[in-house]
Amino acid sequence: MYCSAAFKNFTEPVKALDEIYRVLRSGGEAMIGDLRKDVSLEEINSYVKQSGRKWFDAWLTKMAFRHMLINRAYMREDFVRMVEQSRFGTGEIETLSIGFEVRLRKRTVSLSGGW
Repeated sequence: MYCSAAFKNFTEPVKALDEIYRVLRSGGEAMIGDLRKDVSLEEINSYVKQSGRKWFDAWLTKMAFRHMLINRAYMREDFVRMVEQSRFGTGEIETLSIGFEVRLRKRTVSLSGGW
């Protein structure tokens, strides 16, 4: 399962993580890629420049980052706390140019032992 640039929009992020956990099969993996709150304006400008956008699209994208998206984003510590509070309990977080990549795995359920 993959969630790209949308996790910051969930109003109840721990419940969202729990739902991701619920729908994954045993041993399944999820990855969340999203913006980080502590991204600098220089990093945003570099990202937009490298994207090759035309001047108006670049300006509009920078404005969206500065005035909407960064405000809704999470810090690394926020993701750690949310994952710890979720059914996942633990995960891996990698810092990227302007965001995070969060990798989560559902614990493998053993079906042996029965009656």
